[in-house]
Amino acid sequence: MQRAVSGLARSAVLCLIAGIAGLVAAIFATVAAFIALSNALGAALAALIVALAYLVVALIAVAMLRRPAPPPPPPPIINAPPPLAEAFLTGVQTGRSFGEGFRSGARSGS
Repeated sequence: MQRAVSGLARSAVLCLIAGIAGLVAAIFATVAAFIALSNALGAALAALIVALAYLVVALIAVAMLRRPAPPPPPPPIINAPPPLAEAFLTGVQTGRSFGEGFRSGARSGS
């Protein structure tokens, strides 16, 4: 139990570190894109392009959230045992009944 909790805590900390690093990388990439675009197109147009890029990402995320979840898989069908298994079990049961008859003396001489 303690191993599971420590493993979960370790995973949570690593996930938090990865999330923070990803956020910082996204901020730096945004600043770099803005600077590059503002040098080429001007600050207003660069801001508009960066904003539109983030708007497209947000709309894609919302569209993915609105998609219905796939239906759950159907429950497994529990049928009778396959014919080979049924024949095996019948043979075992028959063998046991013959064995009991021989032990009690009911089948001697027949």
